[in-house]
Amino acid sequence: MQGAIESLTGRSVQLMKRVRAEPEYTLIGGILRFETMGKTVSDLLEAEVNVPDPDMVQYVLALGCAILGRRRLEKLAEADGVPAEAVTV
Repeated sequence: MQGAIESLTGRSVQLMKRVRAEPEYTLIGGILRFETMGKTVSDLLEAEVNVPDPDMVQYVLALGCAILGRRRLEKLAEADGVPAEAVTV
């Protein structure tokens, strides 16, 4: 499994360098259930990497989408003259 992790992280870090990603690095996604994934990326970047709690890595994207969806719904409601606090899901 470590070989697959090193291959994935190597390609990820190459892409991050190509697009000139800047610190502070934050990684999300289910693959981070393997703690060595975040550690390997951190080692390759020679920088600290933020990684969610292992129990939450699978849910971070869903939570972010829910928050953004709620904000969008509130904006649409306000555009229609409905107070944001009146919006319910």
